[in-house]
This record gives sequence, structure tokens and C-alpha cells, in this order.
Amino acid sequence: MPHDQQQAAPEDVDARIEALTHRHRTMLVEAGAGSGKTALMAGRAALLVAGGVAPKNIAAITFTEAAAAELLERIERIVRDLLSGNPLPEIAPALPEGLSESQRANLKEGADTLDELTCTTIHGFCQKLIAPYPVEAGRDPGASILDPGAADLVFEDLVDAWLSARFGRDPRKDGLGRTPPVTPASPDGEDLFAALMLKSPDRTLTLIRDVARFLKDHRTAGAAVWEIDREAHGQFAGAVRDFASWYHESGIEEPGAAAIVDDLLDVVEDVGEPDSDPVSGERLARLLHHRRPAACKKGTTEFRQWRAIGKWKTAAKAAGLSTVYGEERYAVGQDLYRACGNGYVAFCDTLGDVAFQRFVAEFDTIRNLYRNYKREAALLDFDDLLYQARDLLRDHEPVRAALSKRFSHVLVDEFQDTDPLQAEIIWRLGCEGRPQEPWQDSAIRPGALFLVGDPKQAIYRFRGADVQTYLGARRALARR
Repeated sequence: MPHDQQQAAPEDVDARIEALTHRHRTMLVEAGAGSGKTALMAGRAALLVAGGVAPKNIAAITFTEAAAAELLERIERIVRDLLSGNPLPEIAPALPEGLSESQRANLKEGADTLDELTCTTIHGFCQKLIAPYPVEAGRDPGASILDPGAADLVFEDLVDAWLSARFGRDPRKDGLGRTPPVTPASPDGEDLFAALMLKSPDRTLTLIRDVARFLKDHRTAGAAVWEIDREAHGQFAGAVRDFASWYHESGIEEPGAAAIVDDLLDVVEDVGEPDSDPVSGERLARLLHHRRPAACKKGTTEFRQWRAIGKWKTAAKAAGLSTVYGEERYAVGQDLYRACGNGYVAFCDTLGDVAFQRFVAEFDTIRNLYRNYKREAALLDFDDLLYQARDLLRDHEPVRAALSKRFSHVLVDEFQDTDPLQAEIIWRLGCEGRPQEPWQDSAIRPGALFLVGDPKQAIYRFRGADVQTYLGARRALARR
């Protein structure tokens, strides 16, 4: 089963003809800005109809409603021009002898039902996939769709209500007229949020809102269960003690090194010694707000390089020792200082891991609030459409097979701006079944997918898109 990657450019006539006419090949066409990719997709759709594919079996997916409307208008124009014998210059090379009798007959018949061709956004397409199968998709048939702006407002209101209730202000009612559930501060200091609020209320509120928004947009995101790495904690403390012993045993007084040693010993006293008990939320908050070593580079946990060999040679000479001895002691100290820096970075990394895990776990209540609100108000957001469509195609093979037959040819524009979930939906629709396989490993039906994109133009990463999805799809097609 051939799968091709074509470099489409205005001067690349052969590749353009192939993309327009080889309807039994699945293709990923890399088309840069200004290369006429809209005309290419529209021409591909029109020639599919000319080849006998019913418009109702074609789906063209773009990433804005305006682009979808423009694409459909372009398809209709190309069909009219072909029937009138005046094809666009972009299409003419694919039909050097004009339409055959069968192509003309197919186009005439298809022109009457072009309104059945699906040309929409990925979310509109997912809505079309799940609409006939509400039971299998787990969807309320009467549910309304929240646009992204309205969904964000609902979610922000719920977060505000939860924050008000959680931190003891006058609790606001949620969108259903109820007081949001509160996770009370536990007497044993386990409430990480409360402890962080006491330390830094403004920064904590900002962080809570940012994480809540991230978890709304990435509903499967989570964090592994972590506990503070006592070994890393102990190694940092031990490295500092070794560094201090080296200095005090050197027989040399060097004020710069003395200041570093004293500062690091104060930090170790601040963070305490590792112990076997689980770290409470209150202690974790104290650890997160511990005083950073003065040796740290600004804004990081990494230590600055210690360049004091000249001072150590001078200090050694002042102590009646040789400069060579001072140089040797400095070399040993530099290694010990470096060990302190490495130990501190490792300690902070594990501290960040456990804090993130504890922090994310606190948001289960907010996520449940949002999910329950939508269910009781019979609402779906755009992410619901994506997940329901993916689950429908993944978990119900008879439905997937029926939808695959219904949309036998799927064209996707701006594929580089597709996120992994959207790519999986498109892939499963175009594959030949075997749902137990990872979707990237599924065989694609010949001609099922026609993907157009340019990884150099990936711009929607903030919406969850990932150019790695595009590159992975390209590799998967190249393996076929």
C-alpha cells in the first residue's frame, strides 16, 4: 500500500498532478506558504467526485470556520469550471485531455449533492461523528455546545467560587446555585495550599489559577506519585558538611570561602535533615520557601563557578604556607563546592517533583466541579467533542467501521497544527481496524487520508498542538 510524501510548490507540476489525481494513495503533502495548497485540496476533492466518490463520503477539515467556508466555495467553483470546460490553471495540468465521459457524468451527478460534502473544523467534524451514536459516545442527545470563550468563563467562575470557599471568604454559589465543596485545612499541617497561601498569597493564587487552566485544557494530565528523595536531601547536606570540614582543616583563612561555607551551612539548617516520615503540606511549603544559597545564579538553583585560586594562593602565603599548597587546597575545595552545587540541584528537583504532585492532586475537586456542572447543565465543551469522538472510534469497532465507510476520504489542512488527540481521531477513521494496536501503528486504507501541512509554520502550540505529532505521522506514513 503506497504512502507518499510530496513537496508541493507551484513549479513542481508532477508532484501537484500526483496529489490531484492519485485518489487511491494516502498522502502527506508538505506545502509552504503561498504554494496554493487550498487550491490543491479543493482540486483533490473535486477530482475525487469526478472519479466517482460521492460528496457525502468526503470530509475536508480545516482549523477555522472561515477557512472551511472558503474551501467549500473553492470546491464548488472548481466543479463549475470543470463542467464548463474552463479549469483553473492549478487544475488544468491534471486533465491534459479534459474530462472523460465518465468523469463528466460523475461531476454532473455530484454537483447536485455538493452540499453533502463535509467541510468543517475538527470540532465540527467530531460533532458530526458522534451525533448518530449518542449512546455509544456517552453523550446527552440534547446537550448544547459551549464555545471556548463561554467555557473559559464558566470555568473561571467555578475556580473563583472554589477559592472563596476554600480559603474562608464568603463562599459564592456555583453555576448550579450550590456552595462548592471545600477541602478543609487539616490540623496536622497536610494542607499544602493553605501553607503556601500563608507564605506567599499572591504568587500562590496566580499559580493555582494557571495550573487550573492548564489542567482544564489537558484533562488527562497528572503527576507521578513522588516523595522527597531522602538520598538527594542527605547528599546535599553531606556535601556541605564535607565542604565545611575541608575549609576548617585547610589552615588557611580565605574570607570568600568562609562566607560561602557559612551560607551553605545556614541553608542546610533551614531545610533540616531528611527523615523517614512523610512530608506534611506545611513542611513542604517551608521547604519550597527555604532561603536559597547565595552561590546560586539569579533565578536558578545552579551554583556560579567558584574562581578564587588567586585568593587562595595569596591567603596561603599570608599563613606562611606555599602558594602551591594554596593552589592544591583550592583544587580540592573546588571539587567539594561543585558537589554541593550538584547536590543542591538534585535536592530542588525532587522537591519540585513532590510539590507538583501534591499541587496537582488538589485540583481533582475543581475538575469534578467543572465536569458535574457540564453534565447537569447538559453542556459540552470542545474538548468533550474530541474525547468522545476518539473514544467512540477506539472502543466501538462496528461504529468505527461504519464511520470509516461513511467518510472514505478525509482531507486535512494545516496538519502541522494538529494535537495528538486530533491526530488519533483522523488516524483511526482512516485505518483498517485492529483497535488493540497503538493508533500510530494502524494500517491506513489506500487513499483514506490526504494531509497537507508545513512543520515550519507550526503556530498553535499554545492550543495543545505539537509539531512532533506531525513528524510522527510523517514517519508512520513513510514506514508503509
